[in-house]
Amino acid sequence: KVYRSLDGGSWVNLTTTPLQFGTYKVSSGELAADSELKQYIDLVSGTKKIEGIGLLLASLKSFRSNVYCNYLGNYYQDLTVPASGSVQYKVVKITGNNEVEVALSEMIILGSDIQKPQIDSLKVTLKRKGVDFGWKPEPTKYYGVEVYRSLTKDSIGKLITKDPVLISKIKDPKGVEVYPTVFFSDDKLKEKQTYYYTLVGLDFFGDYTEYTKQIAIRIKDETLPEPPTNLRKAVYGKSVQLNWNKASQDDDFAGYKVYFSKEGKTEYALQNEILLPFSDSSYRVTVPDFGLYFFKVAATDLDGNEAFAAELIVDVI
Repeated sequence: KVYRSLDGGSWVNLTTTPLQFGTYKVSSGELAADSELKQYIDLVSGTKKIEGIGLLLASLKSFRSNVYCNYLGNYYQDLTVPASGSVQYKVVKITGNNEVEVALSEMIILGSDIQKPQIDSLKVTLKRKGVDFGWKPEPTKYYGVEVYRSLTKDSIGKLITKDPVLISKIKDPKGVEVYPTVFFSDDKLKEKQTYYYTLVGLDFFGDYTEYTKQIAIRIKDETLPEPPTNLRKAVYGKSVQLNWNKASQDDDFAGYKVYFSKEGKTEYALQNEILLPFSDSSYRVTVPDFGLYFFKVAATDLDGNEAFAAELIVDVI
């Protein structure tokens, strides 16, 4: 049964005849308009109990078809709503002589636009060549989520979820049912590419939630540039002249870095705050004291990856 309360008043039964499975007669026109409908009606009307994938498919169909929900006995349309005021609904299940509350709606203000729900607490985690998504599950507001991906911020792009992403609880190591931390993953993305994602939820009447703002994800380049070669030195007192070679300039080459460490120290100190351009293949370092030093020269790219020439040991005497 479906009950309604107007302006906080008493509950009034709207269904003089209780809604029941199979009492709604599906018309030939409704069957013709939906080629899948008959097979789903046959599926739920059989004598065998539906389990597993069959139950999942039957549930998904009910999210997409009000006619099918009518046949299942879990759909009602209120055509006598006043133009103003407030309204609230509750659904009860009849068990023997008792009525058990199944669901209670929020208070709905009539005469005003109903604000679309939004996907809340969206969490994005970048991986090596992919991205994970999570969000706050709100099954009463939307049952599934569609994900779009674009290579430009001017377009919503392509739908990359064949079916809406459905979230169900799993058992943690203690046997407690919890939601997983990752709801959707997009893998095998290209390095040095920026992707733009938009998510939207689907509710049980086929309506969409608000679309999320575009989320820009850049897959970091983890491919090292070609390292310098043939690192060599010339020593003039406390001044060490370093020279090296590099055959070609990488597409994302950012510059050279020069480091040294004194014997007995594990940390290398960066000598040039400003990166050396590709055209420069030499650098002079003045060391603070005489002694044994370890020099390194790295080619760096735009993502900060460093590829080092073979370390050079210099005895400054």
